[in-house]
Amino acid sequence: MKGDRHPNTYYGIGSNKRKWKKAGVDARIHDLRHTTGMRTLRKTGNLRVVQKILGHTDIAITAKFYTDATVEDMRAAMEATAPRTVEQIPPKAIEKKGD
Repeated sequence: MKGDRHPNTYYGIGSNKRKWKKAGVDARIHDLRHTTGMRTLRKTGNLRVVQKILGHTDIAITAKFYTDATVEDMRAAMEATAPRTVEQIPPKAIEKKGD
């Protein structure tokens, strides 16, 4: 297979490794594949789409390797569930019980 004709396949990407080396890029083809899977999952939240893009026959494989929580993911989840500050809560919600 010629790299120019199959740019999004393993062979097409592999044919560009010399160009990458010359440009100072130190990455494996699998690193790019993993980045694609993680970014797609984080943006869409759709594991089935990632499975199809990566060509996994079993969604369990996709789930095992592409659902890692990053520090940013954990921070966003904690911020989304954190209690609001008093300034953000409407006054009626602050009133004491029994008033």
